[in-house]
Amino acid sequence: MGLPLAVTAAPGRRIDQLDHRPAAEVYERLVAEHAELTEDQDAFSLAGSYPLGIVQLDGELVVRDPVSRDGGALFCVGEVPTGAFVRLMEGDPDSLLAAAEVAASGPGAVVSEDGLGVVFDCISRVPYLGDAFDAELATVDVGTPRIGAATNGEVCNPGDRYLELYNKTIVAERLGVARDDA
Repeated sequence: MGLPLAVTAAPGRRIDQLDHRPAAEVYERLVAEHAELTEDQDAFSLAGSYPLGIVQLDGELVVRDPVSRDGGALFCVGEVPTGAFVRLMEGDPDSLLAAAEVAASGPGAVVSEDGLGVVFDCISRVPYLGDAFDAELATVDVGTPRIGAATNGEVCNPGDRYLELYNKTIVAERLGVARDDA
């Protein structure tokens, strides 16, 4: 939502400046405006609903979860490069659960009824979804037995650019067992 912001100082996971202003101040002002908070409400307490999206050349956004602040700086789960542009994003539990359904219904490698369900869920989804996290796991019923992990993001290669670390994502797949029926 809103216009892209230039990341003007960001050593690693720490964002010091957005548009040459203290990053935490800019971020909290945008969240407060969007969420229509009063002055006595803490905008950073809503960070789970308002990640930042690093704008890619193709327009896709790579999510970075702000996890803490220190003075005027924001700390994210993954690196945010100086010179990048970010946009404030908004999510809610329903949109995360809908995304889990999409992940579970994608083109799986089901070769037979045998197989293994594999689920990797970004750890930031666990506290954000709270009690609804169980519903998310039920949504991604990609097979039994099923294994998985809550991770600090998922590394992905979309096929047309470099590896990226993604936050707030879920990956679900069913690994089938190949059989030689000949």
